[in-house]
Amino acid sequence: ALLRLTPERYEAEVRMHAEMNMNMIRIWGGAMPERPEFYDACDKYGLLVWQDFWVSGDCNGRWLDPRKKESQARRQSYPDDHSLFISTAIDQIKMLRNHPSLYMWCGGNEFPPPPDINEMLEKEIFPKYDETRYYVNESTSDSILRNTIGGNGDGPYGIQDPKRFFVTQSYPFNPELGSVGLPNAESMRKMMDEKDLQPPRRDRANQVWRYHKYIGYGKYIEQLGEIKGIEDFCKKAQLVNYEQYRALQEGFSAGMWDKYTGMLVWKNQNPWTSLRGQFYDVFLDQNGGFYGYRHGATPLHIQLNLNDSSICVQNQSYANARQLTVESELFDLHGASIEKNSSRASVEANSYKVLRKLFTQGKPEGFYFARLRLKNRQGELLDENLYWLTGDDSDWQELQSLQPSEIKVGIERNNENLIIAALENTGLETAFFMRMKITDKDNGEQMLPVFFEDNYITLFPGDKRQIEIDLSHLAKSTGTSSLQLEVVPWSGNTITVGL
Repeated sequence: ALLRLTPERYEAEVRMHAEMNMNMIRIWGGAMPERPEFYDACDKYGLLVWQDFWVSGDCNGRWLDPRKKESQARRQSYPDDHSLFISTAIDQIKMLRNHPSLYMWCGGNEFPPPPDINEMLEKEIFPKYDETRYYVNESTSDSILRNTIGGNGDGPYGIQDPKRFFVTQSYPFNPELGSVGLPNAESMRKMMDEKDLQPPRRDRANQVWRYHKYIGYGKYIEQLGEIKGIEDFCKKAQLVNYEQYRALQEGFSAGMWDKYTGMLVWKNQNPWTSLRGQFYDVFLDQNGGFYGYRHGATPLHIQLNLNDSSICVQNQSYANARQLTVESELFDLHGASIEKNSSRASVEANSYKVLRKLFTQGKPEGFYFARLRLKNRQGELLDENLYWLTGDDSDWQELQSLQPSEIKVGIERNNENLIIAALENTGLETAFFMRMKITDKDNGEQMLPVFFEDNYITLFPGDKRQIEIDLSHLAKSTGTSSLQLEVVPWSGNTITVGL
């Protein structure tokens, strides 16, 4: 609001994109150039910037809209002052062109500038002021994009069956598609009065939720069991967020270079208290989708292709990956091992390889887990990916029978701003989808932003994990002696440890 983001906030937000393994941020048309601090942060963290100009199909007449005062043809001639548009574009080009993060220019969102402006940009302005970048006339262009990054459409924008990302082909380069993004309950309480925190039933939300742009989750929350209030609803939403965005990225990765050259998620964050399409909310709390997408976009990555249960290794780096060990193990709901397999693989740089089927002894019945691990020739873990799977929708109800496990939590401090959380499942039950957060000891308020090496973690009996936690983006006045780590399991009570 009012362009009042601080340099510290820009730094934190851009870092979040980098930590999700994203490599490009698009600044949407119909808006404005960002402040210099944004581009400085993108330079620092290596995020490429796709920069739109101010044309947008919503306002510029791409669609017939009888609610508009002016005709569709009149709106297509916007802006009123073409010379002002050109002079302003030149100023913007001069302001941004020395940023190494700036990758390409785009005339407008889902609609090109008027022909005279577009021709002047393409033939005069960019050759003179910035001949080193790509220019496309609109975000869904099928002209220049066909010869460079491809694509002529966008969407969808709502909840999807995770398998859909593997079986329904999208555009070769999709400049915007996305899904749900409900935040955690702490943020919901900052947005609404308690009386309005009534979870939707069958996607029928109250007017306060609708004002905050809630979009429904279809069957995907309610199939997890009876909704027991806002805490339970938000907890289950994070599981759906995680699976949704991991599948989105992995579905595109499964078609890398054969079907797709890339995509951009709309949208990664919200500048206000909105309830849709985000990996972290306006308060800078990361939701489950943040960590699901982060896993799915790991440069050297092992994944399960949901369309055919094949194990696939993605290598989106520029180095060949040789002599890899690929491990798969199936567990029942309570953590008992069902089946374990291992194989070897090598994957060339900038490519992927489909290896083998997950199942060798038949698909398990009911709810089960599949853990995939990728190791180097020395046996060091390079990547790990855990899936929760079912044979039928009714199998999700089994999660309600999950009993609390015994979780041991220890803290090791590396320096003032960096701690290591050591988690161990010492019990006999699966510790499923544990969320970590940092809070104030005195009032319980969640402290933000905090960067976790990983979150929403599952440990089977006997498993251990060490998670690095970076507190350096908290306000300088915040002392770690007043903070505590809370570990919130799927079942059972929260575990609290002082820092």
